[in-house]
Amino acid sequence: YCVSGKGRIKVENEEAILEPGATVYVPPGAVHQLINDGDEILKVASAVAPPFIPDKYREDHLIEEPEN
Repeated sequence: YCVSGKGRIKVENEEAILEPGATVYVPPGAVHQLINDGDEILKVASAVAPPFIPDKYREDHLIEEPEN
C-alpha cells in the first residue's frame, strides 16, 4: 500500500505506478522491486503471510550473519 510519494513497482514481468492509495499484491516467491523515481520519499506499508522470518530471508538471499 503506497502511503506517500510516487514510484513504480515491478512484479515479475509486470509494472505498475505507485501513488498514494495504490495497493499491489505480490504473490509468494514472486521477484519484485520498488522504484522511487519521484522527488520525495516513497513510503509504503506492507503485510506478509506467512510471517517474515529473518533467518529464512538471509538464507534465501544468501546473506551472511553479521559478525559481533
